[in-house]
Formats: sequence, structure tokens, C-alpha cells
Amino acid sequence: MRLVYIIFIAGTLDVRYCMVLMAVSLAEAGRFSNAIYGIFPKKDPKFAAILYFIQGLMLKLFRFLWILSALAYFAVLLLGYAYLPERVGIHADAEGIADQFVEKETFFYVGLGFFIVSNLLGSILLSVLTGIPESAGFYFRSESFKENVTSWFCSFIAVINAFLICAVTYISLFNNQGNYRISQFNWLIYVAPLLLLVNMVWLVVIIVKRAQPAEATS
Repeated sequence: MRLVYIIFIAGTLDVRYCMVLMAVSLAEAGRFSNAIYGIFPKKDPKFAAILYFIQGLMLKLFRFLWILSALAYFAVLLLGYAYLPERVGIHADAEGIADQFVEKETFFYVGLGFFIVSNLLGSILLSVLTGIPESAGFYFRSESFKENVTSWFCSFIAVINAFLICAVTYISLFNNQGNYRISQFNWLIYVAPLLLLVNMVWLVVIIVKRAQPAEATS
């Protein structure tokens, strides 16, 4: 049985608990958003100025998180490489015992390759995305929508980095078991999927909000 399957099967209750918490959080966020819209009507210049400031702040924040996650992954990969054995277990049997291995250097360079490809491709796509003018009716409806999409894309790459961080951390812990059991760290595999789920929900919200003006005018 593959190691990743063992991780996903274990801790099912934890995932359900996290999903409930996330659903409650989204509901609370929706009520908060409705309250804000009630205080500041959409056509109010003050609301538009506040919204524009928040969107600009979010874009800077997610760009920073992208950079921070990239640095964190590089640090985790180097630290893991320093403590990994010469033969790294990447496959486990039904009892959770490693039965397939790769060389330490192979694991390091494969992990580094995934990181470079994903972040380099992300940088290229971000440059293309930000280069599209707001007036492009086939894509952007407004500068506000463009900033929202750009912020989402930066957060998406940060989530990919978070997945790589969790994967390398878990494999490193699996290969260095001492005074702990690897089952204590099964929660690591759920961090990135939950972040990805929240990220996809945010994208849906952005797209739905973009479609609202067209519906209103029809």
C-alpha cells in the first residue's frame, strides 16, 4: 500500500471536523460581508475607496505569502536533506514499513525540480495575467476583478508550495522515526487539500461576483 494512501486513510475524523469548521467559517464570512454591504452601499464612493484599498492590500499580502512559502519550502528541503538517510523510503507496505527506496540525492533533486517548475511557470503566468489590460472585455470586467484574480493566483501558487512543504516534511519524518510514531503527523497531509478547497471556493466567489453586473443589466 502506498505511503500516501496510508496518510489519507488515517485521521478521517480530523478531516470531517476541519470541513465543518471551514463551512461555519465561510458562513460567518458571508454574514460579515452582507453586514458590510449593508453599512456601505456598492455605489457609495467611501465603500469603493475602502474596497480598492483592501484589494490592493490583499494583492501585496498574497505576493508576500508566495515568496514566504517558496523560502519556507527551500529551507524545509535543505533541512530534510541534511537529516535524511542515504536511502529514502517513498513506499510503504500495509503495515507502514518502507519497502521501496530512492537515493537521497534523487529525492532532493526531484523535490527541487517540482519546486522550480511550479514557481517558474507560476511567475510566467502571473506576468501574462497582469499584462492583460482591464479593458479586455473577453477576460477582465474591471480593475477590481483583475486584482482579485491576481490575488487568487498568487495564493494558488502559495498553496502548491504548502503542499510541497507538507510532503517533504512528512517523508522526512517518516524516514527519521525515533521517539515518535509517524501517525502523530498524519494531519500534515490534510493541510494543503483544505487550503486548496478554500482557494477554489474563493475563485468561485470571484467569478460569481464578476457575473453579477451582467445579470443585472440583462
